[in-house]
Amino acid sequence: MVISLVSATVCICLVQIILHYRPVYRTFRVGLIYALVIIAALRLALPFEFIHTRTIASKIVLPAMYEFGNIAPLNNCNVDVFDFIFLIWILGALTRLSILLVSLHKSREVIHSLSIAGRKTYTSALQSSVEVLVTCADCAPFVYGLRRPKIFLPDIKFSDDELQNILRHECQHIRNRDILQKHMMQVLTCVYWWFPPIYALRNELNVIIELRADGQVVKEYSDQQYFMYLTSLVSVAKLIKKRSNSTVPLAQPVTAFIDAEQGVLKQRIVFLLEEHSIRKTNFGVLLMVIAVPYFVTSVIVEPDYVRKGSDAARTTTLDRNKDSYLLHHKNRYYLFIDGRNIGQVDDIDSGEMKSLPIKEK
Repeated sequence: MVISLVSATVCICLVQIILHYRPVYRTFRVGLIYALVIIAALRLALPFEFIHTRTIASKIVLPAMYEFGNIAPLNNCNVDVFDFIFLIWILGALTRLSILLVSLHKSREVIHSLSIAGRKTYTSALQSSVEVLVTCADCAPFVYGLRRPKIFLPDIKFSDDELQNILRHECQHIRNRDILQKHMMQVLTCVYWWFPPIYALRNELNVIIELRADGQVVKEYSDQQYFMYLTSLVSVAKLIKKRSNSTVPLAQPVTAFIDAEQGVLKQRIVFLLEEHSIRKTNFGVLLMVIAVPYFVTSVIVEPDYVRKGSDAARTTTLDRNKDSYLLHHKNRYYLFIDGRNIGQVDDIDSGEMKSLPIKEK
């Protein structure tokens, strides 16, 4: 678990550096940054050893952690520190999941009300299976729903270009199954509620999902259409800001054409201006991203630790370079190594015992 947390933290920090340090992110395509986010999430979701994993023994730090974790703080109680930590973790995760479920239920009620009051509309930019509803609610255009996603538009007079770009963007979210990804990240955040970097990872995924959808929409655009898409991001944001006095009380996950945070909108525009979605990938960068999931799962550090009072604590490894023999006394046999009595031997004919010399007392 510790190694998984460290590996995920490294990936999260890399993404943070790429997104916020301009000279660095000029080297990366959006797809590669998205890959780093998914690697971090999968490492947390699957904190296991794999076939290629190599074990490194820790003789000081992790054994000390195990010693502390195996302390029983309550007298006459079989519960140790590790048990208390695990109990707090589980209770916290269940509480967070319960809050998430309640929040999602409230969102469904809001969506149901918007669906009933909304006015259906159709456009050539959409797949025929996607329903578009115009609502009087103060909100940005957004998609909601997993099995039957719907696109909700505020009752604002958009230009034809703005409307086409909004709908293409939201349809791309549907094709990418971005709402499902947000659901899964929400669950992962509930499970790792005590791990601060998980909140950064959740925010990173939300940003990358928008950057990725933008890049996919404009991939086949002409220069003029590309410019109109950038213009639409700014003009729609202004229209929403001018119109909105309140927001629809929706819990995530939804995907919206315009984010509530101005910083995210600015980042999307900068990424489009830098043409991250269509530039060629540097081979070294691509190799690094491919190598990251291998290296973050290739090593695991485990404690070289034996719990006191366990059978393993009474186990001894015979060393041929030391003076070892069996001492026979009163129909019993005792193992001596370098003059020290290790303990009574039950079966002198098993394993290495039968090759040891026997001394009489």
